[in-house]
Amino acid sequence: MIKLKRGHCCLLENAAQVVFVSPFEGYATDMTEQKSQSQQLEFFEIPSPCIGVCESGPRGFCKGCYRSRDERLYWLKVDDATKRKIISACARRKKAVLTRARKQQQKELGESIGQFTLFDDPPSSE
Repeated sequence: MIKLKRGHCCLLENAAQVVFVSPFEGYATDMTEQKSQSQQLEFFEIPSPCIGVCESGPRGFCKGCYRSRDERLYWLKVDDATKRKIISACARRKKAVLTRARKQQQKELGESIGQFTLFDDPPSSE
């Protein structure tokens, strides 16, 4: 067994058992080595995706960060796994909004310049 001084953190690959002394919580816990399933330890809080544009869109999501009202309200109370899920949902929502906007813009642009596809019949100028 390897014991670390208080305030030092370490995870050794070849040790059978490691004692991890957390500088943040102030107590030691035993961690059994799992080479095949080693997980990264989280030391930092996941930051809020807020960019300061706090305005709700037509679907109820913030126009800046794409979080719902409840996601914004309970951000400080949810765990890190839930925060990661919220952030990935925000990325999907943003992508969907941008895709819809791009399709709408292309449609409007095509109508304004009168561009047709090869399969459309040109309008008759009678």
